[in-house]
Amino acid sequence: ANDFTEIRDAADEFANRLSFALLAANNDALAADGLALRFVDHDVSLGKQYVYRVYVAKADDAILDTAHQVVDVVAHTLAPAPSGLEVEVGDGKLRLHHPESDALSFSGYYIDRSDDGGKTYRRLNEIPHITIQPTNVQPSRRESQYTDTSVINYRKYKYKVRGITPFAELSEPAEIEAMARDLTPPPAPRLVTAEPVGAHRIRIRWEMKDAPLDFASFMIFRSILSTSGFEALTKLTTSSKEFIDTSTAKEVLYYYIITASDTAGNSSESLPASALIMDSLPPLPPLGLKGTIDTNGIVRLQWLGSPEYNILGYRVLWSNDPKHEFAQRTPIVWSDTTFLDTITVKTLTPYIYYRIAAVNKRRMHSDPSAILALKRPDRIAPTQPVFTNVVVTDSSVELHWARSRSEDLASQIIERRKQTDGDQWKMLESIGREIERYDDKNVEQNVTYEYRITSIDSSGLHSLPCTFVQGRPYDPGIRQAVRDLRVSYDSVSKSTVLHWEYTPTRKEDYWFVVYRGAGESGLAQYRAIKSEPMEFRDSDLPLKPPYQYAIRVITKNGAESVLSNVVTVNR
Repeated sequence: ANDFTEIRDAADEFANRLSFALLAANNDALAADGLALRFVDHDVSLGKQYVYRVYVAKADDAILDTAHQVVDVVAHTLAPAPSGLEVEVGDGKLRLHHPESDALSFSGYYIDRSDDGGKTYRRLNEIPHITIQPTNVQPSRRESQYTDTSVINYRKYKYKVRGITPFAELSEPAEIEAMARDLTPPPAPRLVTAEPVGAHRIRIRWEMKDAPLDFASFMIFRSILSTSGFEALTKLTTSSKEFIDTSTAKEVLYYYIITASDTAGNSSESLPASALIMDSLPPLPPLGLKGTIDTNGIVRLQWLGSPEYNILGYRVLWSNDPKHEFAQRTPIVWSDTTFLDTITVKTLTPYIYYRIAAVNKRRMHSDPSAILALKRPDRIAPTQPVFTNVVVTDSSVELHWARSRSEDLASQIIERRKQTDGDQWKMLESIGREIERYDDKNVEQNVTYEYRITSIDSSGLHSLPCTFVQGRPYDPGIRQAVRDLRVSYDSVSKSTVLHWEYTPTRKEDYWFVVYRGAGESGLAQYRAIKSEPMEFRDSDLPLKPPYQYAIRVITKNGAESVLSNVVTVNR
């Protein structure tokens, strides 16, 4: 076992020596010459092709192994510069890196730097810079890198990177310019408190120790999440230790962080602190409530959403009378701004009333909205009126009744017929909903009239006519007296002649009764004569004048007029 270990260690040592020898030969021509791994043929001609054979020299001239190489002689050029050179800026350092080329693998690199804008360069590595790649790194991700830690921040440097070919020749330089910068942030501030101040503000306080000389400002950030979504509120000076946030909303938990920044733009941030403003006021009443009812009693309500940030939903309230207490239509908080309801339409109550109340997340209720009155589709006719009294005079029939008490009563129709007309009712008049009395003066005496009333509501529905009543204007038995009674004496015929005027007010049979008196005797009925002509001749005169006359009208029905004026005549 010891012999095997010694053999393995010897083999590893030999392999290491060989690797380092080959690495030295690749990076230095003198080392290659010393190791017999390099040969330069100066006796060649441009454009010709040569074949070389290389083998190990032995004392007995035995050829153990032979390598052949065909070479076209062309003009000598330097290998192309390393491609993809980039620089990573650090604080007091610059890291140069570029991918390893598959087409031309360099054995190592020399890095030159200029501190004066490219006028002069100084080599940074005395020996070739070689990047050892782990065996598990994919070829496409292999890169060479060099970190220059001798730079000063904010000073520009120019670099030239040259690759060393396997022939120990230098390539064209890859050039780049870079400048290191300050990347060290100031110490993080410590948030002391974040607390509500009044009803709409949150005050943030912090402190910071060991501020650097290049410290520039504070920045306040806010979010509703503790880990993300922070937005900048304001920038403050280095002497600031307090900030009051006036753009807050109630019932929102805010998180705040403070960042400290230096003149180079480096920043550090505090741990987050939270604060909450409690809402102690109820929301405002909802606005814009409107709705409709269709003929099936389907109610559709909608209103404007409340502007408050913490609205949970709404309560739908209803009543059949705006003066009564409104009851909840649903047992839950309604989250939408529309609501569908179903009501009965077979009722004498013409309107249904709604109100909406807003509810916030703290279960605080607003005052109810303005009342919305929706008219039910009317399917029930109004109730009938009832007659309470009938007053009859010689010239009118006066009706009294109790009107329908239906709330949607709009008008009333009075109808009349003569008792002899059967079912021929005729409308007298359409009157208003509040009227409970009517005088019918377009009547005839001794004619029996029948009356009834029908109620009409605002939807045009008619009640059944009420039970009819009767009225019969009576004849008072008084007629108009005769006019312009005149008397004269006819000496030829020895008789008196009467003339008068009379205009009857109705069509009826009547006659005139002549009254006569003579001497000192009073008037007494003397003679009844026909209605035409209006003249009377009295030839049967008493012996003793003067003669006095008057006339009265008497009808067939027994009505009569007052006695006319008295006229006197002598013979």
